[in-house]
Formats: sequence, structure tokens, C-alpha cells
Amino acid sequence: MNRDIKVCLCAVVLATCTLVGAIDEGSSPINAVNMLRRINTEEQGERTSGTFVPIPQLTEELRSALRAYDVHFTISADGKQYAVLLIDKNARTFTFYSDERGLIYKAEPIQ
Repeated sequence: MNRDIKVCLCAVVLATCTLVGAIDEGSSPINAVNMLRRINTEEQGERTSGTFVPIPQLTEELRSALRAYDVHFTISADGKQYAVLLIDKNARTFTFYSDERGLIYKAEPIQ
């Protein structure tokens, strides 16, 4: 899967979703990475209409599993790009990022 994608940071946002839930003792870096993998997989599966969908339109099972994280999900105005950020709710010790390319990054504060 090798595609050239140009992302415009000043693009108009069609949908932004922030999920807030109860703190979950089971959050961990590996769980966060697995959640991003699931989001990426489900988004690719939902893209049959040509656009990505907000997280609330994904499976209930996935939405329930995301309660341990602060989730920031943004879809571009044309629906062809998205960005998702997962932050550990418990201690805020880790943050991971992914987008429509399916690559997952670990984010760290600038020291």
C-alpha cells in the first residue's frame, strides 16, 4: 500500500469527534496500538461509499473498547482523509496517532 497523500493542515473539517468515557484500569500502550489498528481496519471497511465515517458510526464493540482513552478523531471536508489520536486517560503516560495511511506513531512531548 504505497500512496502519495498530501495533507492540508488548514483544510476545513467535516467532522470532529471526541469520545469521553470512564477511566479504565486496562489501558496500556499495546492496547492503544491495537485500538488504532482496529480503527484503521474498520475505517477502511466503511469506506465503501468513498468517504470515512466518524467513530460513533463504527461498531459498538470498538466504541466500548475506547473508553480507556481520550479519542480525538477528525475527518477532512471531502471525507477522504482522517486523523485519530489516542491518549491514555489514567496517567496520560502515552499518546498514539494514526491516519488513513494506516501508519501508527507514538507521540511524545517536546522536552
